[in-house]
Amino acid sequence: MLKTTLKIAVRNVLRQKGFAMLNLTGLVVGIACCLLIGVYLQHQLSYDAFHDNADRAYRLIYAQQQGEASLAPTPDEFKSRGSAFFGPRLEAEFPEVEHVVRFSGRHELLLGRGETRFQEEAYLYADVAFFSAFSFPLRAGDPETALRDPGGIVLTESAAQRYFGNAPALGQALQMGPEQQEMTVTGVMADLPSHTHFEFDLLISMATFEQNSRAVGRNHVFDNWGYVDFFTYAVLNEGASAEAFEAKLPAFVNREIGDELVDPPQSFTMALEPITEIFLGPVSDYDFGPKGNPTSLLVFGWIGVGILLIACVNFMNLATARAANRAAEVGVRKTVGAQRSGLVVQFLAEALLLTTLATVVAVAVVVVMLPAFGDLAGAVLSADALVSVPMLLALIVGTLLVAGLAGGYPAFVLSSFRPVEVLKGRSSTSRRSVVLRKGLVVFQFTAAIALMVGTLVVWQQLDFLQNRPLGFSEDQQLVVDFGRDARVQESREAIAAELAALPGVQQVSATRSIPGGHFPSSTTEVEGVDGALKRFVPGLYEVDDHFLTQLGIEPVAGRLFSDAVSSDSVAGLILNESAVRELGYARPDDVLGKRFAQSDLAGEVVGVVRNFNHESLHHDIGPLSFRVSDELGYFVLQVDADEASGVVEAVSEAWATLVPHRPFLYRFLDESFDAQYRAEAQFARLFAVCAGLAIFVACLGLFGLAAFAAQQRTREIGIRKVLGAMVPGLLGLLVRDFLVLVVLAFGLATPLVWWWMNRWLDGFAFRIDIGPDVFVWTAAVTLVIALATVSSQALRAATADPIRALRAD
Repeated sequence: MLKTTLKIAVRNVLRQKGFAMLNLTGLVVGIACCLLIGVYLQHQLSYDAFHDNADRAYRLIYAQQQGEASLAPTPDEFKSRGSAFFGPRLEAEFPEVEHVVRFSGRHELLLGRGETRFQEEAYLYADVAFFSAFSFPLRAGDPETALRDPGGIVLTESAAQRYFGNAPALGQALQMGPEQQEMTVTGVMADLPSHTHFEFDLLISMATFEQNSRAVGRNHVFDNWGYVDFFTYAVLNEGASAEAFEAKLPAFVNREIGDELVDPPQSFTMALEPITEIFLGPVSDYDFGPKGNPTSLLVFGWIGVGILLIACVNFMNLATARAANRAAEVGVRKTVGAQRSGLVVQFLAEALLLTTLATVVAVAVVVVMLPAFGDLAGAVLSADALVSVPMLLALIVGTLLVAGLAGGYPAFVLSSFRPVEVLKGRSSTSRRSVVLRKGLVVFQFTAAIALMVGTLVVWQQLDFLQNRPLGFSEDQQLVVDFGRDARVQESREAIAAELAALPGVQQVSATRSIPGGHFPSSTTEVEGVDGALKRFVPGLYEVDDHFLTQLGIEPVAGRLFSDAVSSDSVAGLILNESAVRELGYARPDDVLGKRFAQSDLAGEVVGVVRNFNHESLHHDIGPLSFRVSDELGYFVLQVDADEASGVVEAVSEAWATLVPHRPFLYRFLDESFDAQYRAEAQFARLFAVCAGLAIFVACLGLFGLAAFAAQQRTREIGIRKVLGAMVPGLLGLLVRDFLVLVVLAFGLATPLVWWWMNRWLDGFAFRIDIGPDVFVWTAAVTLVIALATVSSQALRAATADPIRALRAD
């Protein structure tokens, strides 16, 4: 029985090669696209799940609210960056805490071995418990002591190769910083897997950081809870309740810093964030690794399902459209005793045969395309995911579901024909089937049109992000990184003068932070409206006297820093408009001359600058403060646009003479800012590819239906031509019905995609408004594509010999 069923299924598939190929192509594209997106989603959802302690590892997050807050902080109010102060106290006070690990870093680090020197950006200071808390394999060294002592450094295998080649690295010496502090390689670890939110090439013991900080009198780095530059992780003991531990944190905060929260009144909340939720979680505060977008993943999940459904709809449409051609077969088989159940099995077997073949081909396509798709998505994807138990189960179940979905309705429709009506020639496709086919075509194009509109909106938003005026002059600003090098600091003004004298260099300034990059925050007190000092935590830009002027950042009250005013370097502070509003002042002028205290600096506010976008346009413009400092890290050179390439070469040559102990690292400021939108650019490219695949699969079905419709109306067309009908009129007759369905699909897709894309745009503080142009362009392109797809078959039918058409069976 099974053998006979399969033999008939194969025979029927081979008999209709054209329709079978259309179905097979659509299913292969749909299944392959769904698999590719599935592998990508599996990768994105598995971040940090590989740690042995993943189910009990958490990151501490913090929310600080001014005033006597009565409401619990919302998720977007929490920050991941906090103080080094709390970690050791939590470990000492709470027995349910097994390990605490603090991280810091992010600033550039000069590291060398002999004449080999690199400026490392991907590094972290880490506590001794790192290898006990996290499952990163150590290839050489003792995980219990590798990060215990000052001077200890652990390299990844790639970093070890960079410094030592194939020679053993363990126990070897490296020199850190311009002072060439002696460091010892105490461990070599495996390179990080692609699905972790951590990102580093080397780890330095936290004991090194603490020793160096205290040696120069910076005790506040580790002793002051208001110094915010650390990430703290805690691993709880097995069986410990995270909820119960989190409930104890308010009392802990009150014991440790409660007195400091009274004047001025404020609240400070600590909470736990599971390590497996960090990558896709809402908390983001200049994390040291990649950050995912759950909304984008949800969108891609639906896109994958949508394209697969479009392919299934193709199968259903073509199968039901061919019902009349198979009516005689059904009538004869029922006449000789075939049961409906047997016919259902037969038609389902044909669907399963095609679906299984499509799945096998789709898997092969995925294996070939996975590296390219991974590059497009910005993720390292492995074909190993296809042979995992969950994926194999998903393939088997998915194949059965697709076969049932694609072949189920046609099977029941075809098997329901009555043999008497069939043999009398009255078995033409029912009106109900025609309505169903039209409804399915509308569904297909509704989904495809929604993806096309979505693609245009995403590209428009990306263009807006990259071209919106930011409120400062970012063009032709060459940023040269000197890593806060003390030796460069000592000669900074002289080096700047030499660089400014180079042809094509117009101005030179220096700063610790650049727009679009990392900047610290600093607990600051400013005299409020009532005369009392009001505490808040603005971002901090430490700059020289010329930085704000060079970038064209305009004052709206007071003045900018000036080298003619010596007190600016010890007693001057500039705020932005957002900081003024947070302090409660109605006008920028009102804050001028007010007292402030920030870290080791005290004085008065000398100016207020206009708000400018110093972060990506995902974020509102937050409060900022500016102070003159000698602890800077970048030269910023404004260069002549016509001589940019020559200037880079000249600066490189001058750098080799002026700063021979450091590599020449540079980038243009606008490029640095645009790099923040890499995720949006990847999203846009993926969206465009998916939209193209969706419209391709939908057009496959439309092509097949048009071919079938033309075939069914062959005799009618012949009669009309004999009676004088012209080709244009016949084309209109054949094309009109399909175009009406596309127009209807556009009407349904428009409100859905408008709502959908507005929700996506809400994730940006600065965004476009969706205008009518995207819908007009999409409508025009869709109609042209649909017209081209249908017209090829309609023209063939309209220009056929009418005599042959009238002789057709």
